[in-house]
Amino acid sequence: MNNPSFFEIPNDSEIMAQLIEPIPTNWSCVSGKLVAPKSFFKLGRASEGTGYCLNSHYEYRVVSDNHLGEPQKEFNPFALLVGLKYPGFVRFDGAGRHAKNDSLVTLQRAKEIAQGFLRTGYRGSLWFNKENHHMDIQAKVEIDFQPWRGQFNDEPGDQPARIRLQWNSNYGGGGDNVIAVADLCETLGLHQYQPTKQFSPPTRVGLNLHPA
Repeated sequence: MNNPSFFEIPNDSEIMAQLIEPIPTNWSCVSGKLVAPKSFFKLGRASEGTGYCLNSHYEYRVVSDNHLGEPQKEFNPFALLVGLKYPGFVRFDGAGRHAKNDSLVTLQRAKEIAQGFLRTGYRGSLWFNKENHHMDIQAKVEIDFQPWRGQFNDEPGDQPARIRLQWNSNYGGGGDNVIAVADLCETLGLHQYQPTKQFSPPTRVGLNLHPA
């Protein structure tokens, strides 16, 4: 992978939704998870242990959020299907992968669903992949819509909400794959930065989408 570019994301639902728009619909898929606002659970507007999953089989499913070794949450499909509550979460599991125009879950539809929930206040992380026919990643857009704590070498410690743009020229990717997203980040005035292991405030850097 090339050296990634990072842009901070403000706590603005509309900007978050806009960042998804320029991701090409001919990319392969989206994965990740968006979670309902805490206020929805406190007011009984969302079912905490129950949500939707959009998967690579072109399906929408109502699923549980329970995991082994964790406190169990109530799985209540009735709350969503009849009680008309918001889902506690929306999970994207390779949604749009190899979908055709008449598939139930295309990447375009997955993008629209993600944008709708972001505008409603949902937060979490999503990553969009462009892959070749061997499923090697040519380009990737990773978005964390809220501050998080990193454990990776290039993003250690407390990190801001951010969008990360990256491509792999070894598999046919290039800066042109992410230039539309980068242009939108600059148009929106997002702060470009480089994570540092010293945990000091991010510093501005130049964007290099066309390396020699």
